[in-house]
Order: sequence, then structure tokens, then C-alpha cells
Amino acid sequence: MATLYFVVFNQAEVLDFSGPFDVFSMARIATKSNPYDMKILSWDGKPIRGIHGFTVVPDGSIADVSPGKDDIVFIPGGATDIITAIGAGDPAYPPAPGDPSALTPEEQADLVKECAAIVTWLQRDCQGAGLLATICVGAFFGARAGIFEGVMATTHHGFLDLLNKWIGSASALPCAQQAKIIDGARYVTNPNGAPLIMSSAGVSAGIDLAMFLLGQIMCPTAQRMTENLMEYNGTRNFAAVIPNLPPDLRFCGFRDYGAHQCACDTSGAGPA
Repeated sequence: MATLYFVVFNQAEVLDFSGPFDVFSMARIATKSNPYDMKILSWDGKPIRGIHGFTVVPDGSIADVSPGKDDIVFIPGGATDIITAIGAGDPAYPPAPGDPSALTPEEQADLVKECAAIVTWLQRDCQGAGLLATICVGAFFGARAGIFEGVMATTHHGFLDLLNKWIGSASALPCAQQAKIIDGARYVTNPNGAPLIMSSAGVSAGIDLAMFLLGQIMCPTAQRMTENLMEYNGTRNFAAVIPNLPPDLRFCGFRDYGAHQCACDTSGAGPA
């Protein structure tokens, strides 16, 4: 069964991962189907303390997982300490501007270790995944891991300039390796790639990305049913590119849809 992995870490922004997680959880309820599994992972399998003190108990460790071609990985963002920790030790990745860190030196050192483990995992173990999606400043994990090379990316509007300095036209990267940083989009998709790459703007934009992706990997009917269940009336992204999803990332299989006509059904017999 396909698995959707949600990576969490200390200082993570809660809605960055809980928003997309809830979209795909609600989709299973709305469609009365179970086409994919869902797992929350931390770097060592231990509970993490997200931003504002929100504690999350993960299902396991990234060290035990190598996502395959029918799996999707979500990387959220978090406090500005995250950006600084991701880029630690390399002048090519300047730290995030802002207020002084509230973390102790020991906590900062632990966060650097944690972020480095996630970046290494993305580089080493996630290249066989079907799709990698970053939320908010989770894009900086992707930037350090090199997943945006030659493709489009976005992040929270307050950090677009910094992301451009890391991997865009303002960076020292060769032109072919630079990412095209998109301003003003709720989420950004790329048409092709292995893995496919998506990214969203800040915090609540991750829900928009997840809803769009749900409509692609299941079908528009499943998306509408989920939106109705969640009483969601979100934005429609003007900058979206429809990704060329491989068959392994198409999970539509619900049957009990009543009067709803599944958009992927052309036979009259229900979803394939």
C-alpha cells in the first residue's frame, strides 16, 4: 500500500504538517476508502516539541524508511531557528533574519543535528519516492538537499528573498542548478520529475497544496467530497502546473460515493 509520510521535528510549525495530514485523513472518511497508509516520522522516532510547545508522538524514525515510487513525503517548516540550523556551517546558506533565538546553546546544537539528519535522509533515501512536498520554510530542507535543482519552488512570503539567495538567481549556483523562486503562489507544482517536487507558501497554504494534490492522486470528486466534509472553501492557485503523475501515484479506488460521479469514471461502473 502507498504511504504518505509526514516528517516532524523540534520547532516544527504545527499546521504545516497537521493541515495536510488532516486533508488526507478526512479524504479516507469522505470517500469511505483506504487507498494509502499515513505515517508521522521524526529523525529518531522520539516525540518532538513543535512550535508553541505542541508535542507530537511519531509512528517511527526516518532511519527506518526509504520511500518508494508510490509514496509521498511531506516536509513542514517551523520557527526561524530551523532555517539557521539547516544552513549551519556553510556560508552559502545565510541564516534567517529575525529576533535572537530563544533556544539554549544545547538546544540549538541538537536542532542542527536533527536538521542535518533530515537533509541527509532526503538526499540519500528519498530519491526513489514518488513525490516530495515542502510546506512553508520546509523548502529550506529541500534547498539544502538539492531537490529543487532546475525546478520551481516557493516558501513563506517573508523568506522568498532568502530562499533565492540559497538556491535561486541570487545564489552562487550555476544557472542550470538554480531553482526558479515563485512569488505570490499558494503552492507550486512541477510537471515532471522523479521524484515529482511540490512546495507551498506559508502555514495554511499547505492545506491548499494538499487539497490540490488529493484531486490529482484520487480524483476531483474525492477532493470535493473532502472539502465538503471539512467545510473548506480555500483558494485556487493561479500558478499551479498540473503534474504528470505516474500510475503509481494514482490512488483513486473508492466505491461508495452515492450520487457523486467520480471524475475518473468513464465506464459508468464506478472508480477503477
